[in-house]
Amino acid sequence: MSIAGDIGNQLLSTVARLAALETRTQDVARHQELIEAKLDSLLERLIRIEGNYEHLRSGVRNEIMADIKADLRETRVYLDLQARGIPFGASVRTNIPGDGDPNH
Repeated sequence: MSIAGDIGNQLLSTVARLAALETRTQDVARHQELIEAKLDSLLERLIRIEGNYEHLRSGVRNEIMADIKADLRETRVYLDLQARGIPFGASVRTNIPGDGDPNH
């Protein structure tokens, strides 16, 4: 073979490798874009989950506080009844003078 033929073959081989590298680079770029899109989607989901978590947490906290407040009101009523000398298990209406109780 001649020198020109060797150079031509090397040139064609180099161009073919460059074309393969360019194709591979484009494939990698497309896959990178897909991965970035998936990451963005995952981040958006995570943000929504965090928002839902905070909303649920706040709701649970509010329910617990409402239960505590109700228990405090009930305790105040029991303490008030106790201060008036009314037993806890007795009906309030039957122990009020003039409320149909013949004993008062």
